[in-house]
Amino acid sequence: MLREKNRVMLFISTIIVLLSLLVHAFDWLGFSMQHDHHPDQNGSTLLSLLNQTFFALPFTCLLLAGFCMRLQKEQQSVPLLMTLSLTFSSISIIAGGNGTVEYHFSIFMVLAIILYYDLIAMLLISTVIFALQHVLGFLIFPELVYGTRDYSLAMVSIHIVFVVLFIGAVTYQIMTRRAFIHALESAQQQKIQAAVKQIIENVTETSDQVLMNSKELSCNAATLNLLAGDIVQTMHKVDAAAHLQENGAQTGKKVIGEMLRDIHTIAETSATVSNFSNEVATEADNGNEAIQKAVRQMTSMSNAVQESAAKVKLLGQRSQEIDDITSLITDIASQTSLLALNAAIEAARAGEHGRGFTVVSNEVRKLSEQTTASAQRIAELVQDIQANNRASIQSMDQVIVEVASGNQAVCDAGAAFERIMRSIKTVAEQIHYISGASQQMSASTQQFSINIEEISRMSVELTGSVKTVTGSSNEQHQLISRSSELATMLEKLSDKLDQTMVSTRKSFRAI
Repeated sequence: MLREKNRVMLFISTIIVLLSLLVHAFDWLGFSMQHDHHPDQNGSTLLSLLNQTFFALPFTCLLLAGFCMRLQKEQQSVPLLMTLSLTFSSISIIAGGNGTVEYHFSIFMVLAIILYYDLIAMLLISTVIFALQHVLGFLIFPELVYGTRDYSLAMVSIHIVFVVLFIGAVTYQIMTRRAFIHALESAQQQKIQAAVKQIIENVTETSDQVLMNSKELSCNAATLNLLAGDIVQTMHKVDAAAHLQENGAQTGKKVIGEMLRDIHTIAETSATVSNFSNEVATEADNGNEAIQKAVRQMTSMSNAVQESAAKVKLLGQRSQEIDDITSLITDIASQTSLLALNAAIEAARAGEHGRGFTVVSNEVRKLSEQTTASAQRIAELVQDIQANNRASIQSMDQVIVEVASGNQAVCDAGAAFERIMRSIKTVAEQIHYISGASQQMSASTQQFSINIEEISRMSVELTGSVKTVTGSSNEQHQLISRSSELATMLEKLSDKLDQTMVSTRKSFRAI
């Protein structure tokens, strides 16, 4: 509390000291409120020295107070230094204002500020200093206190009386307030004593209940101690069973893991074979399509060969006809040659008149000879064509037989390929079914493995829980034992508290 008051008073004192500085500055600058200067004021060295002293004292006290607060916030000498700083600030204001009566109001301002400390001694010290200021000022330096040498004793007395009355009233108020506070504290103390008495009675009653409950707690603790021992033994058995279950779950987990790997291998192999069978089926479809295309081509080829054979036979027939025509042309050429010979003979007989006809008959004979030669050439060519045609017919007959045989073989191959393709598709479907079944079995086995892992995890958790419960049971057993000890100790403390309450009640009654 004193620390906070010192901090506030330091701030206010600083403002008052600065106010004193401001008043002196106004006086030095010629703004004084006092218009009639006294003859000896400017030449009086004593007054100037006193004025400077009054100006310096507040600063000195304020600096000392600040230094003491820096050393210790609740320094007991700080209120005195603050009081002196404020008091001398008021004296400095009055002196700086050349004793003007308006500045005397600063006395009451300072006393009101000092009242914040709620210390009568500080008020009395300040009052005594102000009284000395007025008395000594009246006797020695009235210019600094009253602003003039001619100041009556009555006015001085009035100043002092009002200050004393103010201090008396304030002192009376402080004493009255302190008495009121003391009475209030006494009443509060009585209430506190009544409350303490009630608390003692309640504590005594509570102590009796605690004593009774502690005895019951001791009995219950003994019973719980026996039960905790049985629980610990049972939990040890459960722990052993949980360990066996955990080991079995681990073994089952390993077996299922191996089975799962084998099933995964089967599933992967089945998937590979299924993919391969699908590829084979696709290739079989392509091969079947190629076979069917070959069958169609062989059929077309057989038809083309038969058509070619028919055309070759037709060519043979046409060659025979050409041969017949060539024979006819040869006969005609022979007859024409005979006719030309007869014509030449007749022309020779005719002599000069048959010369022109001889030329014609010669030309006809030549033409007949050329025709015969051409017919023979054609006959030879026709014979070659017929020989080739006969060979072609034989070859075409053999080709027809071979094409028919090839066509039959291709048809048989197509039928066999269709059977192979149906078998491959059947195998692919079965392998696909096996792959799907393997995958389903793998998924089921994996789910079973997950369940085994979950059982294993639960077994581990069960083992951990059993260990935790076993540990908790051991701790509970220890806590129950400790509770039994604490119950005994509490019973002793209750007895001791009861004795203490009796002693306190006696002491309180004595007070």
